[in-house]
Amino acid sequence: GDEDDDDEDDDDEAFGVLARFRNEKIPADQGLGADKTLPVFTIDGTPTGETLILPGRHFDQPLRVDLVHRVVHWQRNKARKGRKKTKTRGEVSGTTRKARPQKGGGRARVGSLRAPQMRGGGVAHGPVVRSYETALNKRVRRAGLKVALSAKLAEGRVMLVRSTHDGVEPKTKWLDERLDKLLGNQSLAAGERSHSVLIAEVTPTEAEGALEARRKDLRTGRPAQTWISNAKRASRNMPYVHVMHQRGLNVYDILRYRSLAMTPDALRELVRRLDAPLKPGRMTREDRLVVDEDADPLAPPAPEARDPGVMLPAA
Repeated sequence: GDEDDDDEDDDDEAFGVLARFRNEKIPADQGLGADKTLPVFTIDGTPTGETLILPGRHFDQPLRVDLVHRVVHWQRNKARKGRKKTKTRGEVSGTTRKARPQKGGGRARVGSLRAPQMRGGGVAHGPVVRSYETALNKRVRRAGLKVALSAKLAEGRVMLVRSTHDGVEPKTKWLDERLDKLLGNQSLAAGERSHSVLIAEVTPTEAEGALEARRKDLRTGRPAQTWISNAKRASRNMPYVHVMHQRGLNVYDILRYRSLAMTPDALRELVRRLDAPLKPGRMTREDRLVVDEDADPLAPPAPEARDPGVMLPAA
């Protein structure tokens, strides 16, 4: 009784709350689309008594490595910056005069001093400014995201955190100590010195007490005003802790970090995003009337509303 509870508390202090959910092996029933219930904790590992359902249509899909590989390859190609450029013989600066007469010298004919074989000449077949982007269907991208979420949950590396702002101090040391209690040694990065966790949130607004910050405007390149949570501010000095808005959740980052933590609001928005139609422009008026935006996306659908085609085929 009490001795077992004391031993469990000692294990939580040593290994973190995440150790309760870790799976050394993938469960045999993984990939059947079963819903999973997880408790909600505070940032320091204290249970709140609340539980949420992770829909199996998104978090219990077959682990298709081929889909994840295609999505990661697409992401990395899209992120490449093809900005390297060399000058060809027509672009390099130099004279256009003929080096010597065509005949009579007994030497090889020379037409241009800017040819690639000349010192200071142009470069033949050098890199040019280009895009490395490749095309990938939206259906495959979404399927890859579901596989990545399912893999993290199958490993027992998904945590639900009540808030990343309320009750959180914007201090690096404070956040690191709380992550020790929440994650323990189950999410340490290589070298076992720092926690490796991706935290998905819904960024608070100015009215909710968010902190003011600066970001680079992608269009103008100038600094622009933005708002961040306390956890986002505290994680800026932590190299392997990344706090992002749920709409930026992607396959590469989910696989890159050892653990995944989400707030309840972020989980609801993520499920609503994955349930949204791939081509909303093709929805009929009747389909739009059926969509209930105020409904809880984590509520299990009615048996007659289940779509048998949401499951991913096994590899």
